[in-house]
Amino acid sequence: RARVAATYPADNPFVSGGGLPAVYGACVRNPWQWHFDSLTGEIWLGDVGYEDWEEVNRGIVNGGNYGWGYFEGSHCAVKNDWTQEQCDAITGVIPPLLDYGHGAGDQQGNAVTGGLVYRGTGVPALTGSYIFGDSSGERIWAVRNVDTIPSTPMPAKELIASEAPVSSFAVDQNGELFATILYPTAGFASGKILALEAATADPGAPGGPPQLLSQTGCFDAADPTKPASDLVPFEPSSELWSDGAAKRRWMVVPDNSVVTVKADGDFEFPRGSVLVKEFSLEGKRIETRFFVHQELDGRWAGYSYKWNAEETDATLVAASGEEVVYGAQTWLFPSRAQCSRCHTKAAGDTLGPEVAQLNHPFTYDSTGRSANQLRTLEHIGMVNASAYTVEPPPSLPPLTSETASAADKARAYLHANCAGCHREGGTTFTEPDFRYQMSFAEMNICNAVPGIGDVGITDDPRLFAPGSPARSVIFARMHSLDPAVRMPPLARSLEHTAATDIIAAWITSTEACPP
Repeated sequence: RARVAATYPADNPFVSGGGLPAVYGACVRNPWQWHFDSLTGEIWLGDVGYEDWEEVNRGIVNGGNYGWGYFEGSHCAVKNDWTQEQCDAITGVIPPLLDYGHGAGDQQGNAVTGGLVYRGTGVPALTGSYIFGDSSGERIWAVRNVDTIPSTPMPAKELIASEAPVSSFAVDQNGELFATILYPTAGFASGKILALEAATADPGAPGGPPQLLSQTGCFDAADPTKPASDLVPFEPSSELWSDGAAKRRWMVVPDNSVVTVKADGDFEFPRGSVLVKEFSLEGKRIETRFFVHQELDGRWAGYSYKWNAEETDATLVAASGEEVVYGAQTWLFPSRAQCSRCHTKAAGDTLGPEVAQLNHPFTYDSTGRSANQLRTLEHIGMVNASAYTVEPPPSLPPLTSETASAADKARAYLHANCAGCHREGGTTFTEPDFRYQMSFAEMNICNAVPGIGDVGITDDPRLFAPGSPARSVIFARMHSLDPAVRMPPLARSLEHTAATDIIAAWITSTEACPP
């Protein structure tokens, strides 16, 4: 058989040597994805970042150098072992049209999905706009009027937030735009298609969250330290670590509505439900956070309120979030996109309210009586657990338990702090499953080779190395404060030493992996 040699355009940069002849442009990291503008022919490219920045490139040119791995977005990739001085000396790099960060204050997501220049006519206000999304931040934006803007970083306007992971964009024969949504549940086997349409103004629609906590209706308007009488307090047995903050939590559902308990023990809240969490440091309130199951579209949305120094009221935090230094620590007020990074659809959106977390006694301030939370919620008609048939219902042991083993306490902690993402259908694309109901073997961690980084462990790293916390990536990530390494990745600037001690004790006491 004759083999026909491939031929490449004569103006490709390496067609005569020095590199692969098929190369057109260089130094992009993980393109997802590119699009040819139907009007101008320009190549638009979304490039998924590494640790800190996502970027969009406009007008990919033959022989162009787009900066990776000495630049991430328009920023020197110091975590990729480059120094600012080295980056300053590099010439000829074409900067992105825009970039956005993973960090607090500017986080939009952390996995860009490149889109399309919209040339349709169905939404005239967006004609000529580049529309793109983020599969992790679950948002869609538009850069307007791209035909008139220079090739320098530009801001983007948010079109939709917290809808679902955006996997791709496409247009029909009329140039009208569609986005494909791929849900992480069931192994990404379900999704839907969104069509771009002009919104119709609804004069009766709510205008967004109130600016003050005292205006929400969930707390006494005259004294917002006091919750409204219909908020029901609850407390999970194994808590999510929040840099040592003390917390109070409440839930409320609409009148004549109930929470259903699914077969796996997760709570399924009706639309209109609200979960509230108050954070205090050293006895002083700093944040009250809302998680709202919205009536109109059924999505969950998060909002944060920042308490003033006098603790007389709290003010709505901007959608981009905020970082504030309190004494020796930095407190993160999460962006609204960050809420969906932990409150995943695979975990049922909510995290604390579930059978195993609430199946223990709680002292109710209003009566001073102690009662099992799960049975109390059923007794008052707020929860219907008829679909849950496991008897006796499980209960997660807290870190402070004097009777539970180190293994049980460690696994309960991993369930509360890590299983929102690390589970079947989760958002991490890695093997570990930290749900408490999984057996040790089913967790897929014992002697497992780390799939995403060894976090500096040079002596035969494993996710869980029996008998050796020093070789265990799980322990190293929980111990680390480096934002690029630590787990959980958000809202943590301090080590939870009680938890890392328990994890270390579990690893040390484990002699071998289960069959």
